Amino acid sequence: MRNYERILWWGNVRELSFMQRIAFAKDNRFDALNISPNDIESLLAGGETLASIRAMADDQGIALTYLDPVVGWYPNWEPIGPAAEMLPFLSAGLGRTFEFANALGIDRILAITPSAVGAHSVADLAPHLARLAQEARTHGVTVVLEAMPMWGFTRFSDVVALQEAVQADNVKLLFDTWHYCRGGRQDEILAAVPSGIIDHVQIADGTATCPTGMSLFEDCLQHRLPPGEGALPIDDILALLHRGGHLNSVGPEVFSSVFDTMTAAQIRDRLMPAFNAAVVHARQDT
Repeated sequence: MRNYERILWWGNVRELSFMQRIAFAKDNRFDALNISPNDIESLLAGGETLASIRAMADDQGIALTYLDPVVGWYPNWEPIGPAAEMLPFLSAGLGRTFEFANALGIDRILAITPSAVGAHSVADLAPHLARLAQEARTHGVTVVLEAMPMWGFTRFSDVVALQEAVQADNVKLLFDTWHYCRGGRQDEILAAVPSGIIDHVQIADGTATCPTGMSLFEDCLQHRLPPGEGALPIDDILALLHRGGHLNSVGPEVFSSVFDTMTAAQIRDRLMPAFNAAVVHARQDT
């Protein structure tokens, strides 16, 4: 499995076209770009083929990695309540995970738990994750787990426990600074994670707490900030990750309604100096 030092996540540039995202990745020294099943289906509906989608990235020297998100790998996964509005997006490409991965050369899938908070335990999901990992292995794919504070497994310790329960060498973890802070810091658990288990670190800042009257979903998907612009302890968390040997693959993930109105150049000028500075500072911390 290839290590990508810098991954551009679609959340930063979600209003740009696929070709514009590839150009952004290339211009800002990213190795790879992630892609959602929803984006793939939209491109296919617009006349592209899986082969042509891959060629667009290949031609610019950008790899595709992290099919994100992947759902449906356990029963009763569907979100309920206000989160149900995400169902069409989450359901895109359902059942085509490995078809997409194989055709696009994708080596990682991001498995999430979008069901209601507390609906499933580690013991419930471990057998289903083991089956997913076994199928993924036949396709040369790594399964990466992510905790999200607004549904399913909300804390980093939850996905640590799930990964440990399965003990498959192709099951890793994704660490997101925004999710980690909103879910509740657990630095003692983070410090105990062996090097090599955290596959990638996503970096985003935000307000110290979710603003009053705003849902976690809105806060997550509309109001993240570049590193250093918010109140989250980004430097401390990245330094802890660096000391644990986890800061080998990094990428910004700033979902922002402000970014949605910007050009690629404007996003670059707002995002990249802050992201680059945060990574350099963390890696210099001993």
